[in-house]
Amino acid sequence: MQDLVELERRIARALERIGTAAQSLQGDAAESRAVQEEREVNAQLAERLRVVKEKSSERIEALEAEVASLSEQLETLRAAAGELHEQLSQMRGDTTPAEIQSLQALRASDRAELDSILSALEPHVSKAEDAQHG
Repeated sequence: MQDLVELERRIARALERIGTAAQSLQGDAAESRAVQEEREVNAQLAERLRVVKEKSSERIEALEAEVASLSEQLETLRAAAGELHEQLSQMRGDTTPAEIQSLQALRASDRAELDSILSALEPHVSKAEDAQHG
């Protein structure tokens, strides 16, 4: 009978060791699952990062092309502005003081003519205003 008790004790210790080993294996399995989940998350993040970098790269290329196009347009506008400035300078340089005086005299003559027309119309305008109000 003592042999039986001894066997039971040995079996109980063996079961305890098996239980401890099983718990250890379960812990390792849980850690293994956690590591696997972490790897999956890292893979997903890496893929997202790759997509973002790709889109960013495409956007940067598009913006660089747009900047190049705008730079060309700016150079064209600068050249046109330079030509216009040169033509304006030539026009100013070609006008003589005599031409300026002639234009000023013509303007003064036109102004005097307008003044005389306004003076002639003033009595008629006054009569029309009086007729409306009276």
